[in-house]
Amino acid sequence: MAQTLSTSGIVTGQDVQPWHVTQSIDAFTKVSAFDITVSGSFTLTGSLKVSGSILGRTSESASIAITSSFTNQASVANSSSFAGYNSGDLLTLQLYAPQIATLAAGTTYYMGVGTSLMIDDETGIVIPINATIVKAIIISSIKGSTTEMTSVSSIMINGSPIVSLENLRYSAPSNFVLSNINQSIAAGDILNIFLETNSGATPTNVTHKMILTLKPL
Repeated sequence: MAQTLSTSGIVTGQDVQPWHVTQSIDAFTKVSAFDITVSGSFTLTGSLKVSGSILGRTSESASIAITSSFTNQASVANSSSFAGYNSGDLLTLQLYAPQIATLAAGTTYYMGVGTSLMIDDETGIVIPINATIVKAIIISSIKGSTTEMTSVSSIMINGSPIVSLENLRYSAPSNFVLSNINQSIAAGDILNIFLETNSGATPTNVTHKMILTLKPL
């Protein structure tokens, strides 16, 4: 059973005992198990590693960012990641395609799960909850040659385009399009992003990212 930090025996004018100090050290260095309750705000600089569950809920303005993995085995977003979030909370889902050397003209790509832009529309992320997509941002970043090429982009669910987005450009080192949308999706749906490039000179060393804002139903 976990212990609790105690102030027993700490009295003004009396000697401080070693355990008064070491209990805190033991708690924060995992020497012994302690239950610690924080009242008020908690600020962390650095990473946070959690073993077990996080219980409770966030404020209405809070968000959670989930970046998709790039192995097929990790293509399903675990529904437990969303435990404790209520209708009205806003969640952020990111899909990322690492750098591709040359973006071919007149080619269809799909951004979902993979080590690069794929030509297979079966790659995607499995949506773990019923939700509404309220906003979509798609970004292209170019470290090589920029061109006037553009691509038609759409959000796809289960292999079918459901929302058409503005054309994405490759004319600057960083380009993006923002779309406010209102599209319902269901738990178990497979989501990916459809990109179809037009003809023309091809940009090089291009990465893509899609950021979706979801509102659980």
